[in-house]
Amino acid sequence: MNRHPATAFVAAAMLLMLGACTPDPVETPSPEPTLSSAPASTAEATPTPTPTPSPTPSPSPEQTLNPEQEAALTAVKEYFEALNELRSDPDADFQRMADVTTGTFTSAVAQLINNYREDGVRQVGENTYVYGEVGPVVEADGTRSIEVRVCGDSTQSDLVDSTGESVLEPDQRGYVAYRLDVVEVGPEWRVNGGQSEAVESC
Repeated sequence: MNRHPATAFVAAAMLLMLGACTPDPVETPSPEPTLSSAPASTAEATPTPTPTPSPTPSPSPEQTLNPEQEAALTAVKEYFEALNELRSDPDADFQRMADVTTGTFTSAVAQLINNYREDGVRQVGENTYVYGEVGPVVEADGTRSIEVRVCGDSTQSDLVDSTGESVLEPDQRGYVAYRLDVVEVGPEWRVNGGQSEAVESC
């Protein structure tokens, strides 16, 4: 089969958009720290300036997760760790990925990894991920699911062919916001796909 290596990247970009019809992404801008205005001095003499400390943004309180949300987040972390390993090591075992994904999505990821290996494409460097909000358990048509938001950073990695040449265009490396659908399968939670979009930063 004669397939250009970039085909694998296109498949990767589309992989997390499989089959999910989800609402438009919700923007959640970070609030900017504001300074409270101090009242102007009414003294006639020149007041001695009082140094005011620079404001530091207070960290957002960490989300408290219930056991189901913890399990969903763990599945997502395992998914991305397995994806890094499979793209970087042509001999890596796929079972780790199969253990944290659902049937249809598992097949899509397997096809992607097979495309990489057939084309001699591998990842150099490592993609990193910032794990964000974990949604509540939602039940529809007898299936329980949780949405997990993640921001991926691929600025320190590349996909290269067998000669070591990159198969990516410069604008194909950057930051991606993921909204992953994690579903309950028996006693486990597994990644079932989701959607993604390019963003400016994590």
